[in-house]
Amino acid sequence: MIRDVDSYDWFTISLILIGFGLVFLKRLNKPKYNKYFQLLYTKTYFKAKLKETRYISLFENIAFILANIVAAQLVYIFMMEKEAPELFFSEALLNLLSVFMIISLFFFIKYHFEKLINFCYHNHEFLNMYLFFKQVIWSYAVFLSLPFLIFFIYFPDSNINFLYVTLGVSAVYFIINIFYFLYKNRSFAIRNWYYFILYLCALEIAPYYFLYNLFVIE
Repeated sequence: MIRDVDSYDWFTISLILIGFGLVFLKRLNKPKYNKYFQLLYTKTYFKAKLKETRYISLFENIAFILANIVAAQLVYIFMMEKEAPELFFSEALLNLLSVFMIISLFFFIKYHFEKLINFCYHNHEFLNMYLFFKQVIWSYAVFLSLPFLIFFIYFPDSNINFLYVTLGVSAVYFIINIFYFLYKNRSFAIRNWYYFILYLCALEIAPYYFLYNLFVIE
């Protein structure tokens, strides 16, 4: 069934913004840009990052912002398909911006809170590397959904099931890579299995549950 929508101009505008951002990333550091978008089949990006003094640089921050724009698109499209009422404004672009700000603020607070917990109790390099790895993999997993979103928007015969496939592809990539990281560092994870399970429950599952309930449409 063809979807009945008024306009997806907001998606086109945000897509152009993402395009400019990706061009800027490539000009900022072309070798890192190439390694970043090869994360689907190689981890040379992380090997190069270990040689740097800081895990999070301008490149990672911009990639994080662009990924949040894509995530906001995905969330907002889901809400539109579920016939959600307007969030705060009558303009779709302003509502997309609202979703983007909520998602960005959520991940910003979550990341720095986890850094603070690590600093107060252990300040272990493994946990710092895990947080960095998780942020980069999450951003890349979100970028993987962008081609699917473009197809969904500009090919009106697609339906909401296509969005679930999109979400599934990103989620599978993210989960596989988190397990890959834990396997590579299994000695530390096994020694501290109790604290790691506690961390997963308190700082991974619970925050995402609250974020889901913020956007879910009954």
